[in-house]
Amino acid sequence: MSYKGSPAHTPANCKGCVYRGNFSAGISVCNFAEITGKLRNCPADKCPYYLKKKRSKGVKK
Repeated sequence: MSYKGSPAHTPANCKGCVYRGNFSAGISVCNFAEITGKLRNCPADKCPYYLKKKRSKGVKK
């Protein structure tokens, strides 16, 4: 789950990805397998499954 020995480090190409998740204590993980039911089968720095998170819109009153 960790990337290059640091469990809190998120690879630059993973930042903003919809499959990226955080546990308590700031541990960053890839949730691709949990969300899709398929294995990623590639290292994090060469992942072709990046999907940008959509910004949430503010609540209008």
